[in-house]
Order: sequence, then C-alpha cells, then structure tokens
Amino acid sequence: MNASSTVWEGHAARAARRWNLAWWLQAFAPAAGLVSLAVFGTVFYFRTQGHALPGGLSAAVITSAYGLAALWAWGRVKRRFADRADAMVRLESHLRLNNALTAASQGVTAWPAVPSTVDDGLRFRSSWLAAPAVLTTACLLLAFLLPVPEKAAAVTIPPPQALERADAILKTLEAQQVADPAELEKAREQLEALRAQDPKEYYSHHSLEA
Repeated sequence: MNASSTVWEGHAARAARRWNLAWWLQAFAPAAGLVSLAVFGTVFYFRTQGHALPGGLSAAVITSAYGLAALWAWGRVKRRFADRADAMVRLESHLRLNNALTAASQGVTAWPAVPSTVDDGLRFRSSWLAAPAVLTTACLLLAFLLPVPEKAAAVTIPPPQALERADAILKTLEAQQVADPAELEKAREQLEALRAQDPKEYYSHHSLEA
C-alpha cells in the first residue's frame, strides 16, 4: 500500500461518514422535533399541576427520549449507509476519475495522483439543519421557563346572616324558657342542617325558603 492509496482510502472513509451522517440526520430531525413537542407538553402539564420535577430525573428521561429517537433513526436508514467502496464510486463520479479508484483498489491499475482538494460533492443545508435545532431548543426552554398560569384562589362563601340571627333568637328563647322545648329542638335541628349543607347551596331558592 503506497501513500496515494492511504490518502484515497482516508478520503473515501470521510466521504462515507458524511454520507451516512446525512441519511441519519434526515431521519432523526423530524423524530427529534416530535420528541421536543412531547417533552414540552409533558413537562408543562406537570408544572401546571404543581408536580415537582427533579432536575436529575428530568434530564435522564429527556436524554433517554432523544437517545431512543436517535436509535430509531439509525435503524430506519442503516440499509442506505455507504461503505468505503460506495464512497470511492461517489468520489470517482464527482471528480470524474472514470473508475480509477475502484480499479486501483482491486489492484488492476495504479492509484491516481491525489489532487490538492478532494471534494465529495456532499453539501449540508444549514437552514434544513437549523429548523429542528431551533425547535428543540425552544421547546426545552419553554417547557421549563414558560410561566405557569396561577390557579384562581378559592372563594369562601360566608353563611347568610339570617342563620346567625336565627341562632341568636333560639339561644334567647332557650335561655328564657318561654317556648316549647320540642319546637325549639326541631328548629335547632333545621338550623344545623342548613349550616351543614354545601356553602354553594346557602343562597339557593330552597335554602332561602327554609
């Protein structure tokens, strides 16, 4: 193996890695977007319910979710991954070497001279890569930093003043012993029944009649 073969093998390996990374990113980007939306919805829901979210546990769960998405993406496109021979064919096509690399790798011809710049022709579109990255960052930040709407304070409904007046009248009658004890006891039971009911029912038509 001469110097030219070593350099060409290195360029082929690099081209194969870039090719495989492109396929993986194409599958992982939408999966990561879905994971980000799911993380945002889940975390924000728990925060609105007042549940504590331990930092270590949250980080572990979120990292695992993205890890599973990465593995799913790899499994989905691994059949399209290129090996070193495939990468040499791509280099031959882009550099117009007319199968010189393939023939040299098989020992048929000598390795061609290595140009000063070896371009595999693969380009990553920054806008295509930025979109899922921005979505992921935004979802994670909003999930933990977006203010949670405060729950409305519970309204305490005071008992009607009529109940207090009725209680005072009953106490006066009981102290003066001028009324039938049985009737007073019956009135006391009715008053306690009104006090025991749901406060929302204090001002219902039925309660007002009572």
